[in-house]
Amino acid sequence: MDIDPLDATFRDSCRAPLHSWFPYLEGYAPRFVEGVRLEFLPNARRILEPFAGSGTTPIVLGQSGIECAYSEANPAMAFVIQTKLEILSLHLEDRTYLAQRISSLNEQLASRVYRAEPDLALQASYTSSFGESIFFDEATLSNILRLRTVNDEVKNEDALLGRCFTLAALASMIPSSRLKRAGDLRFKTQKELLAGTPCVLDKVRERLAAQACDIRSATELRAKTHFACPTARELPNAVEGGWDGVITSPPYLNGTNYIRNARLELWYDRLIASKADLRRLRDGVITSGINDVDFQTD
Repeated sequence: MDIDPLDATFRDSCRAPLHSWFPYLEGYAPRFVEGVRLEFLPNARRILEPFAGSGTTPIVLGQSGIECAYSEANPAMAFVIQTKLEILSLHLEDRTYLAQRISSLNEQLASRVYRAEPDLALQASYTSSFGESIFFDEATLSNILRLRTVNDEVKNEDALLGRCFTLAALASMIPSSRLKRAGDLRFKTQKELLAGTPCVLDKVRERLAAQACDIRSATELRAKTHFACPTARELPNAVEGGWDGVITSPPYLNGTNYIRNARLELWYDRLIASKADLRRLRDGVITSGINDVDFQTD
């Protein structure tokens, strides 16, 4: 295959329109999906994606006119994918109008957040989910709780605009926290903390601006692309008819805990409210690793 090895990483997706809306370390480039399809499944009309992640495969296939059914066990990532696909299903006129609404919201956001009351229920779920862990400084957490209040107001006024707002907020959780994605999610070192933490409101506004810019030029979906079920094990019973192949990136062979790595996004979107919720989601996700492997191992 004539594919740059870096296409199997998220390097180019972090700059690609739409795909860059949510940073996903385990992702890969859009052209990787297209290259695999042309090389191995040139005549395919229906393709499955059992581990959809941030949605690169279903998005690229849908834009190319290939039907795709996908599963994703992490509900935060399922939300990210569904929001992108909902936007891509709009005609250009509707997308342009959505971009205008996003820009208008962005202009008003600072003043709306300043006037908002913090979401006390979200604050309570932070404690019940994370205990004494401190993932944000006090001012940042206060702003996030106010953002959630405004997020709900926007969602009640305009459902799709509210989803775009939520996506921008989810993408801003880690950058504005005391955590860092570096292979796995970890706490920043003291030296990294001294470099400063971005303002969460600035990060959300930056994400909304990128959305408004990308939406206007995005390629519409040309084929049915849909969420089939949460987990890959359910796919045989969730899809019908014949399927021509699978394009996916399976769970990393390094013991990555995908739920743990998304715990702040899951919390903000009210997908968890306790440690038990984290455990429940964790039990539904495949974790793979290599231990004590040698030439004698079958």
